[in-house]
Amino acid sequence: MVLLVRPALLCVHFFLSILTLSAHANTNAVAQVNTPDWVKESISPTDYAIPKDEAKYGVYYTLVDNQVRVTKDLNVARYSRYQQKIINSTGVKESSQINLYYDPNYQSVELHSVSVIREGTVIDKLESAEISVFRQENQLNDLIYNGEKTVNLLLSDIRVGDTLDYSFSIKGSNPVFKDLFGTSFQLQWNVPVEQRNIRVVWERPEQLHYLVHNLPKKINTKEIQEGIIYSYNKQKNLAKTADSKVPGWFNSYAFIEFSNAKNWNDVAQWSTDVFEPNYEQSGEILTTISKIKSKSSTKEQQLTDALTFVQNNIRYVGIEFGENSHLPSPASETLLRRYGDCKDKAVLLKSILNGLNIPSVPALVHTDYKHMIKSRLPSPFVFNHVILKATINNKTYWIDPTREFQLGNLSNIYQPDYKLGLLVEPKSEELTAFNIKQPVNKLIIKDEFNIPNKVSESVSFKNNSTYTGYSAERNRQVFANEGLKNTQQNYTNFYRDYYSGIKPLKRVSFSESPSGERHSKEQYEVNDFWNRDDNDGDYTAWFYANSISPTLVKNDNLDRTSPLQLDMPIQIEQIIRITFQSNEWDFENSFFEEDNDFFKFTKDVSFNKNSRELLLTFFYHGKQDFVSLNQLDSYYQAIERISEHTSYGIFQTIDFAASNDPSVELLDNQLAEVNQPTNNSEVNYALYILLSIFFMYILTIVLWLVDAKRRKYTAEMNYYPVSLTKFSMMFILTFGFYFIYWCYKNWHYIKSVQGKSVTPFIRAIFCGLFYYPLFSRLKDNEKEDSTVKLPPKFVGILLAISYIIITITYRLYDLFIIYIIANILIIYPLIRFINSLNSELAQKHNSKLSFRHIILSIASLPLIIITLGSESGFIPSEHVVTGDSIYQHDMNYFYRQKIIEPGETLHYFYSDAFLFIRDDGNGFTNSHVFSYWRDDKLHVEKAAFTDIKEIVVTPSKSTLENTIIKIIRNNNEEFLLFVSTEKGLDKVFTSKLKKLWANAKTVEQ
Repeated sequence: MVLLVRPALLCVHFFLSILTLSAHANTNAVAQVNTPDWVKESISPTDYAIPKDEAKYGVYYTLVDNQVRVTKDLNVARYSRYQQKIINSTGVKESSQINLYYDPNYQSVELHSVSVIREGTVIDKLESAEISVFRQENQLNDLIYNGEKTVNLLLSDIRVGDTLDYSFSIKGSNPVFKDLFGTSFQLQWNVPVEQRNIRVVWERPEQLHYLVHNLPKKINTKEIQEGIIYSYNKQKNLAKTADSKVPGWFNSYAFIEFSNAKNWNDVAQWSTDVFEPNYEQSGEILTTISKIKSKSSTKEQQLTDALTFVQNNIRYVGIEFGENSHLPSPASETLLRRYGDCKDKAVLLKSILNGLNIPSVPALVHTDYKHMIKSRLPSPFVFNHVILKATINNKTYWIDPTREFQLGNLSNIYQPDYKLGLLVEPKSEELTAFNIKQPVNKLIIKDEFNIPNKVSESVSFKNNSTYTGYSAERNRQVFANEGLKNTQQNYTNFYRDYYSGIKPLKRVSFSESPSGERHSKEQYEVNDFWNRDDNDGDYTAWFYANSISPTLVKNDNLDRTSPLQLDMPIQIEQIIRITFQSNEWDFENSFFEEDNDFFKFTKDVSFNKNSRELLLTFFYHGKQDFVSLNQLDSYYQAIERISEHTSYGIFQTIDFAASNDPSVELLDNQLAEVNQPTNNSEVNYALYILLSIFFMYILTIVLWLVDAKRRKYTAEMNYYPVSLTKFSMMFILTFGFYFIYWCYKNWHYIKSVQGKSVTPFIRAIFCGLFYYPLFSRLKDNEKEDSTVKLPPKFVGILLAISYIIITITYRLYDLFIIYIIANILIIYPLIRFINSLNSELAQKHNSKLSFRHIILSIASLPLIIITLGSESGFIPSEHVVTGDSIYQHDMNYFYRQKIIEPGETLHYFYSDAFLFIRDDGNGFTNSHVFSYWRDDKLHVEKAAFTDIKEIVVTPSKSTLENTIIKIIRNNNEEFLLFVSTEKGLDKVFTSKLKKLWANAKTVEQ
């Protein structure tokens, strides 16, 4: 083992030594010369305003100047000059070094100038710059070694406000392209550019073609003795923001391309000359051909075996130094070293197919541009990949020898559809359309749930999945990268988003079928499967088409200007089989279908009472891999139509009268959609309760008046003493009004006993404003030998201010509990001091609890409970609330009744019900508005924003009335929303509602 390892380590050490020597290469290879004579010096812009809102990376590019000269003998020189204004510290970091990239196999670098303009002074930075040349393989992640080197200039003393100005030339061209020349220039970026200059000096006799993309401006041409100069100049190049999820072939940025190829045949002739000499049939290639022939006599199977051999035995590595960027290696060399890139593997596979007498030809394609290659100028530079076209019995197969994890035969493996390609043969005149009839890319998911009788028991969950076509290929690749343990964890985490109590019982297992299908098996148990609604005892459970939902792209950009990328067309069938141990279940069969230009979706619900099986079958067939801009609205509307059909909910109710044990058998099983009627006498009961409370308050007042006349206390009193216990109790039971009474008694004492000119009633009504005057008078009565002392007067001022702030805050935010506690604490020092001035007999007299206090407690307790319930959200609030303040059990009720769909965002909500949110409610989500109410049954009205023609708001005329919002649908049907005016939140409600509606209508148009 040691003898084998040491040579390997020596090879690695040798390779690293080469890289190290490259990193310290002689920087004399970088010449420092003056700007070439053929370059036209650009005038730097000086009068400009920095668009700080658009600038990125801490710099503003004031000049981007690219010039190219192509001489008669095809010597190419590329001159570049960049000027950037540094606007912050990030820009200092970005501008303190310059990196230039070149291929040393055929290019050299010339530095012309590096300077900093600071406060009008030009400072040369080229002499002081630390220049390093090293190899930096930027494509190693793609297993491509291109031999490119980097010239790094490390600059010192770069400051915010400087303008960095540097220029350089890269000379030389890749000889592999022979007489073909092509180049392109970007005209637009995601950052702004003040001045953009392009200049091409063409000195060859043939015509140079050009094409401007995504910009109406044309190229300027000027004839010179040596040839033609092409130029482009534009000021104020604005930044462009690209959308997300855009197809790879769509490019919204402006650019210019140049090419001297007359047509696609020029490129085909060139590529044929490059590929043709490298096809071989000798040595090990002949041995490989013989082995394939011996295994099968059918051409289809031989083609499959040859493809599988190259895919699995020749690993993908690209050594693309110099000419090797486009020149394939000889087939025998690729087979000997057992690695190569796309062109190497294509040449090897064609060599093998030639020996099998299977006609084939390489095809140049672009993996992203696809069909948009037809909009480009003919040039070798518009391709980035090579595949193979093979023909058997007049049937065409487009095969990719660089793909991995493909199993099966030609009829069911995934064939990449790059739409258009150029065949590498002399007769190719035009691009060839693939016209691939893809084998079905299919995913079949079978979920099985076993539902026990008791909610405390875990639910058994099994999953069997079948992958075909690209789905199988992709699944094999993910498994190879992740391994079994991580794959199991990833699968469990996926389900945990839906069922938090899930855990695997067995490791996931995989198997393959001869046809190329891949199968997986999973087994789990789910604890806490049921979610209980504390309000009515219902237990809910949901089942999800979670294999289909990720393919549905929802609208996340109202200002989109680009096509929308979708997943590769796929068929997904998810079958959820739910078996119940109890016989009490019953469900209605139903079917839903949505078929449009983008996809077909069906949902089939069927129940077999004999076998106690509920079968949910979801089917999705994606028809397109993108949505054009003018189809976006139709696509989003289709997604909205099926959104409520990608899940299915059930619920059941426990009869707690039979048992308080939550694990008893479930006695009343119903569909989630079933409504539970409410007793009509509930409204009458509520009215009786309110009348009873009112009567008890009147009785309390009468008893107090009678008692006040009958039981006069004649003993000497100082102010109005009362125990803290009684004060606190009465403060709570009277919702703070007892404080007014207590203040009145004390100010009455000050007026009648001390003879002060005050108005007790007014000072009691405005007790908060007169807190400090009362505090100050009591402080003045304080004696040096007093056992109880009040805090200093400045503390009294702070307490008075605190009382006012707390009162205002309570009114604004309904903080009743905090209001009670804070006020008792603020008043406590006064109560304690007054009690210290009185005898124990006087205190007991005022602190007694009588029959009227019991009646008051009975009358106030329900109102206190309602107040606290309203503030906490357990019962309807008196004003509009935000959606995040609604409790989960109420949200579950909305889900069950289809008022709101899972995943929607509830923005604002108001319930006009007395005790229960479920009796009445109005609100809106990010997609629709709704209103519901209950009489003998539940009524629900809802409308998507796109289905609303008009929203009419009738403001309330007084605080006792609700604002009325009329929703008028496109078909002129109407329904009403009633919204409280409390705190003016009805205006917030209507404003947000109209804004979302307007945005939806804008997108629709």
